[in-house]
Amino acid sequence: MDTFKMLTVHGGEYDFPFVEDNGFGELYAIFDSLGLTAVVRAESEDKAYQCWVDEIAPDPVDDDIWQDGPDGPELIEGYEYRASGIPSNPKLKSQIASIDLNGVRVSPLLHVVIHGGHWNVPAKTVWKI
Repeated sequence: MDTFKMLTVHGGEYDFPFVEDNGFGELYAIFDSLGLTAVVRAESEDKAYQCWVDEIAPDPVDDDIWQDGPDGPELIEGYEYRASGIPSNPKLKSQIASIDLNGVRVSPLLHVVIHGGHWNVPAKTVWKI
């Protein structure tokens, strides 16, 4: 079961969502085209991405997210079903997540800390969970 809470980043003016998948595993940083969006603890990059989709990715802002497919209506590009249904994050209400069309990258957090400002994270940031 995913657990939603906030990660406080000291040394900057940022708060990032933090999700744990079963409470163990490596820390992964999730980036979209605007920079760092979340930190996830999970067993693998794939599970970290799925946790992000399920608990952190924003709800759609528009109702026009469907297109005709060969087997009936299907989601247009940029949207994905949440595997867990309704997320435990109280700010999210939809079973569908909005995904950045420019892509989402999952990277081990240690790499981000070592390389600091490479992805809009201050180089002297101290991570406190």
